[in-house]
Amino acid sequence: MTTKDMDMDPKAEHDEGGLAADIERQRHLTKTLLVLPLLALLFLCSFLDRTNVGNAKIIGMEEDLGISNSQYNQGLAVFYATYIA
Repeated sequence: MTTKDMDMDPKAEHDEGGLAADIERQRHLTKTLLVLPLLALLFLCSFLDRTNVGNAKIIGMEEDLGISNSQYNQGLAVFYATYIA
């Protein structure tokens, strides 16, 4: 044995705190990889919904449904309130 081997702390070889941190990091990564694609899909659907509502007004949804501009705006406010909640 050399002097360098004797100077090592035996507790350092069995660092269980580092192992726990590695396991926690792996769990966090797994959760992130599961949740992130789902959130991206929901964001895409949200974007498409908001875009379609604007396009429907331009095409003439108000006339087809027989509603006024005020009624359309009220419906739009209710629709967007669900995104805030």
